[in-house]
Amino acid sequence: MLKEFLSFFITGFLLAIEFSLVYGMLFAALALPYAIAIYQLGAMPDSTEIDWALFLGVLLMAGWMFFLIKGGRKKIRRFFSGLIDSTNAK
Repeated sequence: MLKEFLSFFITGFLLAIEFSLVYGMLFAALALPYAIAIYQLGAMPDSTEIDWALFLGVLLMAGWMFFLIKGGRKKIRRFFSGLIDSTNAK
């Protein structure tokens, strides 16, 4: 019972981390040209910098999803299940 609860809890926690990382990377990529332009020029960025930020954000999201699809989720879950098994064995 406790093992199943911990498994569901950890899976939900990992999904929350995945989504927060994906959206965090997207927002960071969107904010970067604004920060550079405000710091250097004191002006807002033009549309090409915003387009590049969107492109980089999409690339970061695609890379993270590729990692998860290619077995990253299994590796993370295996690591945490090993921790759960070691704590249950004691």
